[in-house]
Amino acid sequence: MKLKLFFSILSATIFFSSCSPINIEQQVQQLIEENDIEKRKDIAYALADSLDTKASKLLLDYHSSSNSKKYLAENALENMLKRYSESTNKKLDKCISFITDPNTQHSISDKEKINYIVNGLMIKNSSTGFQKSLAKSAKKHGTYGITEIIKKWNENKSSKT
Repeated sequence: MKLKLFFSILSATIFFSSCSPINIEQQVQQLIEENDIEKRKDIAYALADSLDTKASKLLLDYHSSSNSKKYLAENALENMLKRYSESTNKKLDKCISFITDPNTQHSISDKEKINYIVNGLMIKNSSTGFQKSLAKSAKKHGTYGITEIIKKWNENKSSKT
C-alpha cells in the first residue's frame, strides 16, 4: 500500500514538473524561431508581463546578430513597449529604462532608443507611469534627445494635416 502511494506521488510530481511554464530564455528562443506574427506578439507580451529585464537583454543579443534576427528583436521590443504602455505596475520603469536610456551596455544606438521613446509616446491611451518613464529616458538623452523628439513630433504632426 505504501509503495503504491509512493509511486502515485512520484508519478504526479514528474507529470506536473514536466508541465511547468517555459523560462525566459526559452520564450525568447521560441519568439525568434516563430514565423507567425501574432504568436510572436503574444510571446513578446508574455515576456513584458514578466517585468524582467533579462528578456530585453536576450533580445538585444539577437539585435546585434544577423539582420533577420535584428528585425525580430526590434519588433519584439516594440511589442513589449506596447504592452508596458498598458500597465500601471511600479516595476515598469526599470524595464522601460533598460531599453530606452542612453549609455546602457547594449547594441541599440541612441537614435534607435529615441525612436522607441517617440513611438511609445505616440501610443494612445498609454498609462501615466509609462509616459513618465519614457519622459525620464528622453530627458537623460539631453539636448540631442529632446531635439530629436521634437523633430519627430513635428514630422508626425505635419503628416496628419
